[in-house]
Amino acid sequence: MKKIYYFLDLTQKAPLRLSSGEGEETDSDLRLDSRGLPYIPGTSLTGVLRSRMHEKDANLIFGYIDIGESSRTGTNVSAASRLIVSDAVLAPDTDPNTVMILSRDGVGIDDWGQAVKHAKYDFQAVETDGKYHAVLEWSGDDNSEKEEITLLIEPLLSSLVSEGISFGARTTRGYGEMDIEVRKKVFIFPEQTEEWLSYYPLSKRFGETDRGTPLEGKESARTQTDIEVSICMKDSFNIRVNTSRAECLEDGTVPDSVPLMNSGGQPVIPGTAWAGVFRHHMHRLLRETGMTGKDYEEEIQRIDYDCFGMSRDKKKTAHKKSQISFSETTILGGRSNTITRNAVDRFTAAPKNTGLFTNQVWTGGKGILHIRLTDRISVKDTLLLFAAIYDMGKGLMTIGGEAGIGRGVIEINDLKIDGVNKNEFLDTGCLKLSEEREII
Repeated sequence: MKKIYYFLDLTQKAPLRLSSGEGEETDSDLRLDSRGLPYIPGTSLTGVLRSRMHEKDANLIFGYIDIGESSRTGTNVSAASRLIVSDAVLAPDTDPNTVMILSRDGVGIDDWGQAVKHAKYDFQAVETDGKYHAVLEWSGDDNSEKEEITLLIEPLLSSLVSEGISFGARTTRGYGEMDIEVRKKVFIFPEQTEEWLSYYPLSKRFGETDRGTPLEGKESARTQTDIEVSICMKDSFNIRVNTSRAECLEDGTVPDSVPLMNSGGQPVIPGTAWAGVFRHHMHRLLRETGMTGKDYEEEIQRIDYDCFGMSRDKKKTAHKKSQISFSETTILGGRSNTITRNAVDRFTAAPKNTGLFTNQVWTGGKGILHIRLTDRISVKDTLLLFAAIYDMGKGLMTIGGEAGIGRGVIEINDLKIDGVNKNEFLDTGCLKLSEEREII
């Protein structure tokens, strides 16, 4: 008889958005524990692990309930989980003041870059450099260890050590990404009964060594294409946030809009914004091919569903997982500019009464956008995506508000695909992904 423990250290790389289902502070409040600190429920951790396995293997490790068969036979057709999965929590001595909970805004944008009515919402997300800790516990004999641990659980955990793991909402839009470290501890009975009785991996008295030996990373079979785009903001851009959260300026006034910032005071372009501009620009590219009418409508609905997981057809599944993932981009360098101006009457060109407003924009800076494509995306849709990347580098696709007055223009400094430099595409518009796939 054995007990095997896996101690998981999870370190945030991006904001975490795990909703509690409550809406007291925002439309979607963060899930918090009894200390008022964010945590990842064991059910969420189990769900992410289970989703990485084939259904038959997942049923073996995490259990199942066959409702249909149970109803037909009148007996309970089910199996218990072979793993006990804890919540992932911040350390007991975590200072709440070091955990930054932010409120962010979102809004639906139509094909012309205008905000959609009744599509405004806000939500909470957490940014912290602290580590979440979770424990997996398995019990069994030597035979079941080989079948369950050696062939299924450890290969899964090793792949996560190499590739990372994501939790919560909008994981294909740059939220919830985490690095993971795993340590393994084995107890053999009855020889180690006394040692096992005193073992509690979350206790401070157990250092890293006592939590077991590190599990080495091992990449799983590749099913995706990673694109890294190094960008430079040519002038100013404006990813705005709710003005009620804006801080006073040095003169005591409060701006009407400010750039979206992370907990380090750096401007960011969220993955949701990137997804929106790429999606709408791909629509625009279709229009420029001359496609119109019903054919155009059907094609953009197909792209929305096949590439971005969105559907306007309420008769079928409204959403599926996006086949294109966009990271959040942190802009390094540059500076903030405050601009005060008047709204002007469109007919008389005279200043409007009560039309004075102040907004902050960010000028300059560099960042990196990561785009990830699954192997299920078609060559045709890959072509549209790379055409949008090409247009972005030529200043034809912008990011953020006020694009009509020159904001949000981007220059691409470097392009890599699966770690290989592909800068020739930025000049020629020709790209060879592999011996079989050429994008022009």
